[in-house]
Amino acid sequence: MSLTSNVRGDFSKLLVALPLFFIIMPRPNVSGIQFLTYPAIAFLAIVIILAVSNDININRNGFYVFLFLYLTSIVMLLSMFFNSNFSIDSLSRPVLFSVVLYYGFFITKNQNMESIKSSLLKLAYIVIIIQLIVGLTQLIGSELFAPLYSMEKTRSWGSIVRITGTLTNPNFFSWILIQMFVLIWLFEKRKTKKSLFFVIVASLVFLSGSRSMLLIFPFILLFIEVIVTKKSASFFFIKVPLYGALLFTSYKFVIWFLNVFGSNFRYMRQLLLIFESGDLNRLNSFDHRQFMWERELSKMNSWIDWILGLGGQVQKADNDYIFAVTNFGIIYMILYFFMYLLILFLFSKLKNKKFKVLGYQYIVFSLVLGYQVETLNGWNYPVLIMLYTGIAISIMLNKNSFELSKEL
Repeated sequence: MSLTSNVRGDFSKLLVALPLFFIIMPRPNVSGIQFLTYPAIAFLAIVIILAVSNDININRNGFYVFLFLYLTSIVMLLSMFFNSNFSIDSLSRPVLFSVVLYYGFFITKNQNMESIKSSLLKLAYIVIIIQLIVGLTQLIGSELFAPLYSMEKTRSWGSIVRITGTLTNPNFFSWILIQMFVLIWLFEKRKTKKSLFFVIVASLVFLSGSRSMLLIFPFILLFIEVIVTKKSASFFFIKVPLYGALLFTSYKFVIWFLNVFGSNFRYMRQLLLIFESGDLNRLNSFDHRQFMWERELSKMNSWIDWILGLGGQVQKADNDYIFAVTNFGIIYMILYFFMYLLILFLFSKLKNKKFKVLGYQYIVFSLVLGYQVETLNGWNYPVLIMLYTGIAISIMLNKNSFELSKEL
């Protein structure tokens, strides 16, 4: 049997391979390590694609997304030219996203929806279990995985508790966990498994110390339910009140827990300041972010800076929009915004509501979180949505012919 048929026949492993490698790839505390790890993702994708087939093609929908990525690269180059600051790092980002987008399209081409769903479910379970194992070692202060994953931002039990798993950043760690649970929430049929992994993921997000992710988690699930659930009388008179009661109960439980055990969770305990005052300025991290935003915006000294940015000189802004404008200008940000509008439109053309809402929630809440972290313009957050977009395009290529007659 040929290599092509062997590789193509193991579709599930292929679909899982790239996102799994991205999530668990080594992230040691070594300066410049990203110049090795991110090219490794693109290299792995290209090797797998060439091993499967040399028939490289893309359809019209994929071409439009590639076009936007190309145009943003052109704007980046113009910005760098005017600012005399050439950065291969920035230009590599759209290349990586293009490869991941095509990988999602290519690997799932001619695959049925059930195979895609089961493969994504497998990915979710593997990732959550790995994060649980690595996170627990960080919680007890073990350096077992320290050579592979930086513990710079971790704090063990007995101090200011904070874990980051394989992602080294508590916010991104929590985001990946939430997105993996979204796959379980959408595609898992067994309620006991859903409940078990909800407890695991919610606990890990709490232990990460990421307040924004803990707050946004229930709203992501609520957003999904509102779109997926049929709008019958039982939805409005039973499910809506039930969701409201669950949110209120969760809110009260968090307040009680933090009041009783908050001394061990000082990051999370600051949520009480928001609950009591309703003022985000009570958070030290928010004050720090405001200072950072003002500092970066103060560098914009002319109209050309606002149009074309500073040529990629801003390394971190803790705000997706400020990061985009200060680095590459308003034109770049508009192009990027319209690219994600196009992606939303592509997901809207899918017949399967569950896969449709998978894309919706990712983009909508990335835009929300963009207020305090580089999401759609950063290196990490766009990887999964580009993979999902590639899958959506492959489904559309067959005019949704793989959809089941009934929503599962």
